Amino acid sequence: MSKQSLSRLKITILLLSLIQMGSVFMSPVIKNLIEAFPDSRPGTVQMLMTFPNLVVMAISFFIGKLEASFTKRSLCILACSLILFGALGMFFLHNSLPVLFLFSACIGAGAGILLSITATMISLYFQGDERASLTGLQNSFTNLGGMLLNLLGGILAGIAWH
Repeated sequence: MSKQSLSRLKITILLLSLIQMGSVFMSPVIKNLIEAFPDSRPGTVQMLMTFPNLVVMAISFFIGKLEASFTKRSLCILACSLILFGALGMFFLHNSLPVLFLFSACIGAGAGILLSITATMISLYFQGDERASLTGLQNSFTNLGGMLLNLLGGILAGIAWH
């Protein structure tokens, strides 16, 4: 792979890492959600934030088979589409807790695919210090994305949480 292609791949990996913590997007509205679903236990509503992580773990068992059947590019597109679908679904269709869990699962599935694919791409295409450096940068971008998504969620919640 040429240096230019590797540079583009690094940028792609880092940009994909920004959305891997999509579940934190809804943390600013948990209080509002608890109030919106008074018949549900608060712990059940709060699980909307942890449920995507359970889906990430489940996806990790199957991602190897998906990687063998599909290109990394198509899996990245699928993952981003799942995250976008889940986020938009939660934004527009938020009147039912089970529906919110479904969209939360979509976000988790997308994040699980991205976590695996980006780690695979780093291990396949980079070696030594470059791999270690990119892994550290990826971790930083993942956390930066989490902070930015949390901030964006707070801003949107301040405007109108639903």
